Amino acid sequence: MTGKPLARYSAENLPWQDRSDAPIFAGAVSSAPMPEVAGALGALGGPQCSAVSFAPGAHTHWHVHTTEQILIGLDGTGRIATRADEVPIGPGAVVIVPAGVEHYHAASAESPMSHLSVLAGETAVTERIKDAQAEAGRS
Repeated sequence: MTGKPLARYSAENLPWQDRSDAPIFAGAVSSAPMPEVAGALGALGGPQCSAVSFAPGAHTHWHVHTTEQILIGLDGTGRIATRADEVPIGPGAVVIVPAGVEHYHAASAESPMSHLSVLAGETAVTERIKDAQAEAGRS
């Protein structure tokens, strides 16, 4: 039987792009589009998939999505926080953020963190976070 070959991804072979200037991020953040994964997911309704890498202390700002977001920890340590809750994220962790829930993603001050983001909806930044607030946890 012939067909498409297996697709394997590792951080070393992804096409990382600097996203530090994007309005949602603070600190050194890179992302890598994963079109093959997005294509496979497209057959299921079209969510997008990106790998996102945060330098130590880097974070998103408070934001919301119009659909659920699935985050799959790849490397390092960090956290995903809402106004009421906070969970750690690291290799193998899966975090599901409900649609419309304000949250942020952050690497720890001592470690970079990377995750896969699976998302079908739109994103809106709701409030900027000062670095000291992200380092202290929820604010």
